[in-house]
Amino acid sequence: TVRRALRELAIDGYLYPRHGLGWFVNERSESETFGRHAALLASGLDAPLAAVVKRVSEALMPQQVPLRVAFAPDDWAPRKNLLEQVAASGAALILLTVEGEERALSKRYAHLLEGLEVPTLFLLRDVPDLDVPAVVLDEQAAMERLTHHVLELGHRHIAYVGIDPSSTAGWRRYRGFANTLWAEGLELPLDWVFSAPLAEGAEAARFCQAMEARQRPSAIVCATDAQAAQAMALLRSLDLHCPRDVAIAALEASPFDAWLPSPLTTFRFDLESLASQTASLAQDLLAGRTVQSVRITGELIVRESCGAALKNRSS
Repeated sequence: TVRRALRELAIDGYLYPRHGLGWFVNERSESETFGRHAALLASGLDAPLAAVVKRVSEALMPQQVPLRVAFAPDDWAPRKNLLEQVAASGAALILLTVEGEERALSKRYAHLLEGLEVPTLFLLRDVPDLDVPAVVLDEQAAMERLTHHVLELGHRHIAYVGIDPSSTAGWRRYRGFANTLWAEGLELPLDWVFSAPLAEGAEAARFCQAMEARQRPSAIVCATDAQAAQAMALLRSLDLHCPRDVAIAALEASPFDAWLPSPLTTFRFDLESLASQTASLAQDLLAGRTVQSVRITGELIVRESCGAALKNRSS
């Protein structure tokens, strides 16, 4: 889990907690080196990266190559400075998460890696036009599979609740959803496209207005299961039942999904494969071997919220 990964990093001296504020990287002078080590740079530590930290640390331990974590700032100039400091500290391998805006992504990462001579492995996403290997969570393919499932249940009027479409994750998930609909010759009204959070404010009002309209969507596809939970709660506030009135399916999977009022249909990424493939490629890169990018998908978990059981009973 994320908490366990943070505790382990604190025990090893990489992080320290501040009550009520969070976790912080132990400060060291720029001139200090750690010896031969691998470094992971990310803006934060979520469930996928926690799995990667654990597996890569275990894989590199026999080689006496510790894994050190650095939290990278959102601004690109400080991020480049941090990357240069990590490289100068003795890093033999850099694991770098791909995040930020999708627009000009290749240009920004090319600038970020300019002059860097340390072997680098991209995590979570790849960057077009850059010859850098990556372990990719294939968000677009996952969203395509999830959307196909909803279409197979007979839905043709489908809304979308996503994350910021200017971000790499937001754009790739939206593209998987929209391309699947367009390939079937279906329309996607912009009035049926929402962004998180739905809990309150303008987006919640827009969502409720769409669901109360004479012609409302019969299904909703969400970029995350947290958004699906919010959508389900708003539907209940409108006296609409999921899945009888509106079906819901979502990307990502959490333990709470099975305990929602309507247990949630999700696409669960294979985090075990993400971690093991990252560890394997990290070992190869440290050994000087050439590696190829790997794409990770997952599995569809069908539960009540998508209405599959209702379709089976009616047929």
